[in-house]
Amino acid sequence: ALPISALRGSVQGDLQVDDACVGPPGTKVLFWLTGVGVLAATIKSQQEEDGLLLESPPGLIPFPRSAKSAGSPHGGSLVASLLPPPPPPAPLSMALTRYHIIFLFEDRWVAVSRITHEVVQQQDWAQATYGALRCLARDVHGEKLWLCSERHVFEVTAEREDRSVWTLLLRLDQFEDSLAACKRSSQRTRVLAAHADWLFRKGKLVESARKFAEASAVPFEHVALRFLGAGKKAALLEYLRCRLQMCPMDDKVTRALLGVWAVEISLANLNDLRLRASDAKGRAALDAGRASLIELLKDCRDLDVHATIYHLLQSHGWLEELAIFAEARRDFTTVILHHVSRRDCISAVRKLADFQAAGAGEDLVCRFAPILFGAEPKA
Repeated sequence: ALPISALRGSVQGDLQVDDACVGPPGTKVLFWLTGVGVLAATIKSQQEEDGLLLESPPGLIPFPRSAKSAGSPHGGSLVASLLPPPPPPAPLSMALTRYHIIFLFEDRWVAVSRITHEVVQQQDWAQATYGALRCLARDVHGEKLWLCSERHVFEVTAEREDRSVWTLLLRLDQFEDSLAACKRSSQRTRVLAAHADWLFRKGKLVESARKFAEASAVPFEHVALRFLGAGKKAALLEYLRCRLQMCPMDDKVTRALLGVWAVEISLANLNDLRLRASDAKGRAALDAGRASLIELLKDCRDLDVHATIYHLLQSHGWLEELAIFAEARRDFTTVILHHVSRRDCISAVRKLADFQAAGAGEDLVCRFAPILFGAEPKA
């Protein structure tokens, strides 16, 4: 059991269990009506080693104040204005809907959001017409809510109760739950953009780049300039890679531009890493950057910009990566020329044998046979 302390004399005894309005399906929440507010605690799905069934500490949902008391909380007295306002009275009853808590007072009923704990709706009650309020009752089978007075029984209905849930969760920075509550693509884009901006401000730039790539409505130049302004080439590279992977295959122009920009940024980042690779940590970062470049080149192998990428790799001095890119494109001639230009004829002969096994034509052998056999007749 989980001990939960409350103010002495505050226990009302009304305990209700309901499904959580956000979070994983099947999650249950315990609501306990006390004299100071409603204690809400999530029930653990499995009892853990600590033996507790409820998550601690529980949240406290305060009772709402009436509009009259909020307007003049101290009765105009100077001395009373210096004192803290008295706590609002406890309700007669409470009931739960999917996203709200309904409180019943003597002169009104109030709907409070279970997400933000803010008052959503407050309705004064005409006691002279309908009689004094008595209680709220919920039909657990039909999910109907009944409001009882001295003279009548009323059914309380909720329409489109979840229409603004995603905005409430977004205000609380609960991005995953907010995204799950979205119903339109425009809402999803706003949540993704807000999440990406939040990650950027927290310094989690690579994660921010991935979220910005998903938020397609955010202008490309806005994101690129923001990462460039922060001097974070690795984050900008991640953004370009994600955009390239998400770009439709038939949009060849956009894919070509993204591929070239990504390769150029990756090479600039690798050059910086190479200058700082003086210790084990720097060399490990360089190896990771090189592996990332090779993966990027594989993504670019079908783009019609291979000549530009060859030029970039050659001008930056990454010739081994140029050969890997050419081999991924099945540009066997460029691979053999790379090894021959470095006078590594043994590697050229081995690659030539591999390419023949992979289906390369005999014209490749005829073109390089005089050079290779002359340099390595026994290879």
